Amino acid sequence: MTTPTAHGPNEAPEPPGRELFPSVTIRPATRLTGSPAIPGDKSISHRMLMFGALAHGKTHITNLLDSADVRSTRAVLEALGVPIADEGATVIVHGRGAEALRAPAAVLDCGNSGTTMRLMAGILAGLPFATRLDGDDSLRSRPMRRIAEPLRALGASIDLGPGDRAPIAIAGRALTAARYDLPLPSAQVKSALLLAALSAQGETVVGGELGGRDHTERLLWHFGVDLKLNGTLRLRGGQKLRAADLRVPGDPSSAAFWLAAATIVPNSSVQLYDVGINPTRMGFVRVLQRMGAHITVTRSHDDCEPVGTLLAEHAVLRAATIGADEVPALIDELPLIAVLATYAQGVTEVRGAKELRVKESDRIEAIAVNLRAMGAQIEVLEDGFRIAGPQPLHGAAIRSFGDHRIAMACAIAALGASSPSTIDDAACVAISYPGFFPTLRYLTGDPVRAGVLGASLAHSRSPEIFAWLARATGTNIAYERFERSAGDVAALFAAIRRDAAYVGCNVTIPYKERAAELVDHPSRSAAIVGAVNVVARRADGSLDGHNTDVTGVLATLDAHAIDLRGRRACVLGAGGAAAAVVYALAQRGPAEIVIVNRSPERAAALIARFAQQLPGLALRADPAPEGAFTLVVDATPGSAARVEIAPGGWAFDLKYGRMPTPLLAAANAAGVSTIDGLEMLVAQALATYEIWFREGRPFEREEKRRLTDGLLAHLHAAP
Repeated sequence: MTTPTAHGPNEAPEPPGRELFPSVTIRPATRLTGSPAIPGDKSISHRMLMFGALAHGKTHITNLLDSADVRSTRAVLEALGVPIADEGATVIVHGRGAEALRAPAAVLDCGNSGTTMRLMAGILAGLPFATRLDGDDSLRSRPMRRIAEPLRALGASIDLGPGDRAPIAIAGRALTAARYDLPLPSAQVKSALLLAALSAQGETVVGGELGGRDHTERLLWHFGVDLKLNGTLRLRGGQKLRAADLRVPGDPSSAAFWLAAATIVPNSSVQLYDVGINPTRMGFVRVLQRMGAHITVTRSHDDCEPVGTLLAEHAVLRAATIGADEVPALIDELPLIAVLATYAQGVTEVRGAKELRVKESDRIEAIAVNLRAMGAQIEVLEDGFRIAGPQPLHGAAIRSFGDHRIAMACAIAALGASSPSTIDDAACVAISYPGFFPTLRYLTGDPVRAGVLGASLAHSRSPEIFAWLARATGTNIAYERFERSAGDVAALFAAIRRDAAYVGCNVTIPYKERAAELVDHPSRSAAIVGAVNVVARRADGSLDGHNTDVTGVLATLDAHAIDLRGRRACVLGAGGAAAAVVYALAQRGPAEIVIVNRSPERAAALIARFAQQLPGLALRADPAPEGAFTLVVDATPGSAARVEIAPGGWAFDLKYGRMPTPLLAAANAAGVSTIDGLEMLVAQALATYEIWFREGRPFEREEKRRLTDGLLAHLHAAP
């Protein structure tokens, strides 16, 4: 299915960017099957971060989309003084209200994100300082007058760049409530107005064309804002937002690609869980069903957004006509509608979609150029297109125009073509769906590449573990051993950056600290620990670094209900694994953690690291500690240290094997409970799978128990 552009395997790494991943080749598919995790909704991810910043208290967000656009919003908020932290799979926004935001030290870079720029303009308009919003060349080409005029109606001082485009200069000042009627349905303009209205004096009334996405309205209610909807939107200024615990539903715009792919490829069946089914976002599903698609929607629950399961199967399509009234609910999916039209019987026509011409690209022209290159005939209209089908497609050189939705729509078209297609600048999919191409490989059954890096891998069980997980989950994983006994490993990281087939690699002794230096985006735990043991490749070729040692330790403690609150713990060792253990134990509230290590210098360095990152932690080094410990953890390759374990305490050795280690043998002799590293290894493997193949989304509880029990049984039974 996907084939990376060839590169030299030993070239030095370069800074992350699209040049690292210039093209990808898509081969025709015979079947798609699976249940991929859908990344968090981009529109909702932006808004949850912003509202969390405006609220009072800690807002906890899970399943936040980790994409270039959402990272732009996060960076802008952090530049305004909002603390945002990662705690495992949860992002915590420490909100202190709009009044706590401060003037940034530099221009606020919105990257490629129009949502960031337009919604932040609404927030910044009423703050008592000046700001300047800018972005990349694509964002600078998009119209901004549409938000400037409504905000000026509330008294905002906004200056636009040439052609009424970015950059945007905002002289923040007090705003006064007003009525504004939207001439066209636009969720971004509506949202910018409502965000500005929060700081305006009086009651703002928004009327006119209120169609389109209603995520802002739903979230404002969820954050405790009194917003009245009765033909108009009425919001009284000066209200305080309350922090909330939130989960971002799966993005229906991302799910749309797999619904379309399953529909056009014979023998396909794809099931998508926990997807947002907000009625304002279901336009694509409604049109697809009208075209004869076999799509079943099952509602599962509601929080601040309705969520459900989507099942799509192959179907024969018929043409449809889409008018201006339907466009707001499927504006992002219209390039996919053009693709599906080439597979449908009859003439499909889309009108009222002029907005497509001012997205990341002119999407009407962009999809027409590419479908014509694949052999289709398409009539381009000023506000849409007309396509008579079915039309057989052949492979072609596809131009993404740097537009993520064009690249992904054309990848779906290529699945049903008669020959392979190559998409240029394919890294642009990272704007909204970093895991798109690995997910495509998974659904088509093509192997994804991964491996383990270490100095000596003869006894590594990682290949065995991932072979078992591949069978248990139906994932085609080609897992390799990257044994490097000496020398730098930068060339390997460069090769992974350049090869689109890789999802990443595991890292073991002695390369965890070096991996932390080589990745582009270390997680918070990896940065604090200073060690990376899981590398994940993003669509743009850049590398994320994670530390699942922390995850594995915490999972093992929880599995045995080990309570450390107010108790003493001892860690043998001071390397990367020991640092991860200390960080994990620190989250369980111990009275004290004592490090025992042969090198006083290394122990001191570890203590200094945590003194800066976790200043409240009682951590010290002692080569021969006195007194008994509730928990002793051996994080060394082979320690002979002996410490006392309290009655009812635990000995935990990260190593595993058939013979008890010295620590566990002594603990057994003393009648102390013991744990070897096998449980931790399994927990780490599942966490790694979630990172590589589920966009970081955890397995459901029963599925995780099934996989954990099955994998443990397999490892215990294996010779």
